[in-house]
Amino acid sequence: MDRRDGRDRRRIEDRLNARRLPDEFAQAAGGSDDRVTGLVNRYWAGYAEPAKGQLAQALLPVLEELVEPGAPVTEHHREKCVEVVVDWSERMEPVSMD
Repeated sequence: MDRRDGRDRRRIEDRLNARRLPDEFAQAAGGSDDRVTGLVNRYWAGYAEPAKGQLAQALLPVLEELVEPGAPVTEHHREKCVEVVVDWSERMEPVSMD
């Protein structure tokens, strides 16, 4: 696979993973910081810690609304997470493509 194919695959995966974030965040236990950090580490493990920290901080305002039990996850949350992740991933390079 050439470098472009890898980037295309990563973009698709980033979008799919970003759409999952609100639902998984809402179901996770713990505080907001722990939840978002856990999700970022799960889906973007191949990035350096500072980059993952930037993504977690960017996602936190979107996901914090979902910390209360029973908070409704909406399409707006999913779309906003995709927007944040796409913007972030266009500026970052993974340490590894795994």
